[in-house]
Amino acid sequence: FSRDLDLRVGSLAFAPDGSRWATTWPDRTQVVRFTERRRAELMLEFVSDIDSIAFGPTGTPLEDLLLVSHNSGRRTSTGSVEPTGSDLPMSDLLYLASAVAFIVGLKALGGPRTARLGNRIAALGMLLAIVVTLVVADITDWTTVAAGLVVGAALGAWLAIRVQMTAMPQMVAAFNGFGGAASALVAGVAVVEGDLAGFAPETSVSILASIVIGATTFTGSFVAFGKLQGLLPGRPLVFPGQHVVNAVIGASIVGLAIWAGVGDEAAGYWAVAGVALVAGVLVVVPIGGADMPVVISLLNSFSGLAAAAAGFAIESTTLIIGGALVGAAGLI
Repeated sequence: FSRDLDLRVGSLAFAPDGSRWATTWPDRTQVVRFTERRRAELMLEFVSDIDSIAFGPTGTPLEDLLLVSHNSGRRTSTGSVEPTGSDLPMSDLLYLASAVAFIVGLKALGGPRTARLGNRIAALGMLLAIVVTLVVADITDWTTVAAGLVVGAALGAWLAIRVQMTAMPQMVAAFNGFGGAASALVAGVAVVEGDLAGFAPETSVSILASIVIGATTFTGSFVAFGKLQGLLPGRPLVFPGQHVVNAVIGASIVGLAIWAGVGDEAAGYWAVAGVALVAGVLVVVPIGGADMPVVISLLNSFSGLAAAAAGFAIESTTLIIGGALVGAAGLI
């Protein structure tokens, strides 16, 4: 049930919902859960060998509890066991630290004296989350990762130096667009690599939500950027029957989303993305340039919601927390 060819299973247990949990072997210190994409996800890690795992009897208060029998201690060089108990995986602790950094950074952004510090704290939290994710996913091509960090840091530094404060709204709009596109791409990867027929309904809904919100945010944000930058007319752009067209676009997204989710068709997901890109343009062009700051704030919230939906799709708690924070802040 796993694409990790080197993973061998010791004892196996089935949760009441049918999901499969197992211990790894020959390591025998880890408990993994097989996700809907049939990949092994580390859930628990102990400092000593696990003897067996099982779920409580069905129909009892214990049916949702995973019971682990293990030697609660650390084996020393002499072969004896020192009682130490079990620990959370280090990756979970680092993810928790990154989430705390997001919250602290957002709080510091509330005042002009602490805003710069808050921005740096949140950025460090995001860097930590990215590095931990790469390590957990066993990404071995660190050259590409380093190149991406260098290019991204150089581009960010150049923008920080060259862009004037009066042009900050349009830069924020561009960043919102990139954030929405990134979330939609993450959902797209889940479609490409996942087993569409094996997706649970909530997973399909999360993927579709990330695609729709992310794609709409991408094109809508760059329309706002064009209006503020003077590349597009600042006046509202309207045409006869615009409300009817918008209604047809909205109905098309709903219909295609149902087709994609029920029919397990990858083409449905791509069709939803294409229509959502058009929707982003049609939603923003009728709004005048004077109202663009409000639109940008709303699109900022959308980019966070898209990230949170992508987090549900790929089962990333950190992405859910970060996206929820951005979504709530943009709405406020």
